[in-house]
Amino acid sequence: MLERGPGHHLFLWPLEERVNKSSTSFLLPIFSFLGVVLALASALKSRLDSRENYAAKVGESFITSEQLNKKLSLLSLSNKNQLNSEIRSLALEKLIEEELLIQKALELKIFRNDPIIRNKLVSSVIESVAGHEMARLPKEEDLKSFYQGHPELFSSDMFIKLSAIHFPIKTTREATLASAADFIESAKKSGDFFESAKKNRQVVSSYLPLALLPLTKVRQYIGADLVEVAKSLEEGQISAPIVLGNKVYLLYLSEKRAGKPLAYDRVKENIVFSYNKNRIDQSLKDYLARLKQRGQITRNVF
Repeated sequence: MLERGPGHHLFLWPLEERVNKSSTSFLLPIFSFLGVVLALASALKSRLDSRENYAAKVGESFITSEQLNKKLSLLSLSNKNQLNSEIRSLALEKLIEEELLIQKALELKIFRNDPIIRNKLVSSVIESVAGHEMARLPKEEDLKSFYQGHPELFSSDMFIKLSAIHFPIKTTREATLASAADFIESAKKSGDFFESAKKNRQVVSSYLPLALLPLTKVRQYIGADLVEVAKSLEEGQISAPIVLGNKVYLLYLSEKRAGKPLAYDRVKENIVFSYNKNRIDQSLKDYLARLKQRGQITRNVF
C-alpha cells in the first residue's frame, strides 16, 4: 500500500505487513521490470548528456568538452600570461579550424593521394589493432605454451661452421645467377665445396674464419640477412643463390650445434614480448582478412 508521509513523499510500508504471499509474487516481476527500465533510461540519458555536452558543432561533427580540455591544457603551458577565458576561446577556435581543415581534406580526398597521410592513417589503424590486443594481459599458461612451442626463440646462441663466397655482378644479374647455379652443380658433383671454389676464377671468398662460431659473431662478419639463411641450412648443404647489392652469395654449412633451451623464468620478459608480437601479427592478419571479405575488391593484374 502506498501512503504519503511527511513532506508528501511516497514511501512503502513493509511488504510483509501489507501484502500476502500471492501479492508478493505478483509484484516482484513488476519491480524487476521497473528496475530494468530505469537502468536503460539512465544509460540513454548518459549518452544524450555526452552528446549534448559539446564545445562546438562543425557541420555534423562534434567537438567534445574533453577535446577542448586537452587543447586547453596544452595552450595554457605556452600562454601563461593570458586570461583563462582568452585561452579557452583560443583553444576552441583552433579545434574548429582543425575540424574545418579535416573536413575539407576528406572532401578533396587528399588522404588517397598523399603517401605521407596514407602511411599515417595505416599506421594509426595498425596501432589501434595492436592497442586492443595489448590491453589483454596474457595468461601464464599461454606464455608457457608459447615458450614450449618455440624453443628456437628461447635458447642459447647456436654455433655454426660456415663458408661464404660471392660472385660480383659484372654484366647482368641473370648471367651472374647462372654462374652461381653452375658452381652449385659442379660442387655437388665433386663433393668438395672448397676445392670447387679454389678452381673457379669468378669466386671471391668472404673473410670468415672456418671455425665453430656463435651466430652473433658470424653476424658481425656477413650481416644479419645471410645469417638468417645460414640458420636454415643443414650440415653439408649449399644455399640457393642470394642476391645482395651487386653480389650473388652462396653459403656452405660444414657444422651446426643447436643452442640449449634457457630457463623459463630467465627469459620470461622475452617470452612476453615475442608472444605479444605474435598475437598482434595474427590479429592484424585476421582483421585484414575480415576487411577483404567485406570489401568489394576487383583485381586487374596486367
